[in-house]
Amino acid sequence: MVQEVIVPPEQLPTFMYRCDSSFFLEPLEGLGEVKVQFGLIVIDRSEAALGMLRGANIKTLKHMYSQVPSKHGKGGQSKQRFERLIEEAAHEWYKKVAHSATECFLGNDIEGLLIGGPGATKDYFIKREYLNHELQKIIVDSFDTGYTDETGLREIVTRGANRLSEVQLVKEKNIMSGFMKEVLSTKGNLATYGYKQIEMALEMGAVDHLLISEGFEKMPNIEKGTVKRLGDIAQKSKATVTIISTDSEEGISLQKAFGGLAAMLRYPIS
Repeated sequence: MVQEVIVPPEQLPTFMYRCDSSFFLEPLEGLGEVKVQFGLIVIDRSEAALGMLRGANIKTLKHMYSQVPSKHGKGGQSKQRFERLIEEAAHEWYKKVAHSATECFLGNDIEGLLIGGPGATKDYFIKREYLNHELQKIIVDSFDTGYTDETGLREIVTRGANRLSEVQLVKEKNIMSGFMKEVLSTKGNLATYGYKQIEMALEMGAVDHLLISEGFEKMPNIEKGTVKRLGDIAQKSKATVTIISTDSEEGISLQKAFGGLAAMLRYPIS
């Protein structure tokens, strides 16, 4: 009798207990796929949370509380002075959240940022450009949320689902347009497709960008685990890997015209 414990590369979103005559591996199969990541920030003057969305998994990276005082009820000069101190404290709070965002997101290969929170705080945070300029330029959108903790992170993902889909679709269209331009060019020597050709190019370290249709492993004569194996080879040579959905004309073309597998090369190969 053999018993092995397997630790998945990321947390499973569901719990399942099942007794059967064969192993039930379907929930694990998707974990090996390369997934797009988005940064998440929810903020108000009292607290903030930062998280990462990878596939369908939301991971809380940081949850912070501020020291910004509440509004002062007295009048006169005392009120003006206290309000000035409140604004100074709020300014330092925004800087602190922005610094944490730099630590959490910069250099972590995220596609974009979603920012949420109640009221106008999030809009002020964005408009005054507290974030690092590299993060500021990849803000996808902002949304009103009722919470600024882990619940707020889940809320912002729900509210921003359509925008995330749009962003990813546009990215995939641009990638496929670049590939097609190279295929149709007079030289056409920096694009390749077909399983054997792709495998050879990967082994040579010649692939710069690997494009895989999301339906590739469901195609006839394609073994399960192929995507993970190709992705592992690509990772060794530091090639970029993108899973292309079939929700666009370009994605359908990749699957039907090019066998679900294509690549942009670093240099021509014979």
